[in-house]
Amino acid sequence: MTQIALLAALLVVVALAIFATDQAGRRADHLARQRGAFISAVSHELRTPLTTLRMHAELLRDGLVGSDKRQKFHDDMVQESVRLSRLVENVLEATRLEEGRRPMRIQAGDLADAVRSIAMGQSPFLQAKGFTVDVDTGDDEVPAVFDRQAIEQIVVNLLDNAAKYSAEATDRSVRVEVKSERGEAVVRVLDRGPGIPSDDVERVFQRFYRVERPGQDHVVGTGLGLALVRELAQAHGGRATASQRDGGGCCIEVRIPQQARV
Repeated sequence: MTQIALLAALLVVVALAIFATDQAGRRADHLARQRGAFISAVSHELRTPLTTLRMHAELLRDGLVGSDKRQKFHDDMVQESVRLSRLVENVLEATRLEEGRRPMRIQAGDLADAVRSIAMGQSPFLQAKGFTVDVDTGDDEVPAVFDRQAIEQIVVNLLDNAAKYSAEATDRSVRVEVKSERGEAVVRVLDRGPGIPSDDVERVFQRFYRVERPGQDHVVGTGLGLALVRELAQAHGGRATASQRDGGGCCIEVRIPQQARV
């Protein structure tokens, strides 16, 4: 009986080892596919601005741009440079968070004032794409404890996401709200794009995940923006969620504590 019990225990150990190996292999394959998709997405996202910058610079260098078009060429180059900068910063931030090298410099402040300033600073870039930005922070302050740089990255990514997915919308307005609700500071960014399918409202916060839409040969973005939004919200002790906007469109909501948690 003892030998039978030992044999049974050995078989269980072997089975568990096989299962663990299989699971590890599946996870490694999944991560490899994710990273492959990410590299492909980043390469595609880099190609467009780099091509635009090179072509514009060459045309300006060779004197092939009339005086009436030079300002537009310069504006386009600024836009593409900003786009490249955001992409690089998102990749670096994702790496720092993954490796635990992203210290949070939390300070008490007025979140409404911070978000208003960030959104207004981004307004010219959205206007160049045909969008308007409406910021509603109410008349009161919205006290919170937050890392200003992290909040800036959250708001910039949300605005960029709204503009990116609303490019074909008739209503090209983006609304930003900052409120105090039940001891939390709430930031909402709302657009009138196609919205997020119900099956994807959680997946969009996964790194490298991008929503596939019918008729699109290329899935927009790198799949990092909203993942960073959620991870930075969680680093504040908060959370980020997505939902359908009343009347059509998308609403991304970020909640962070208004007081430091002991």
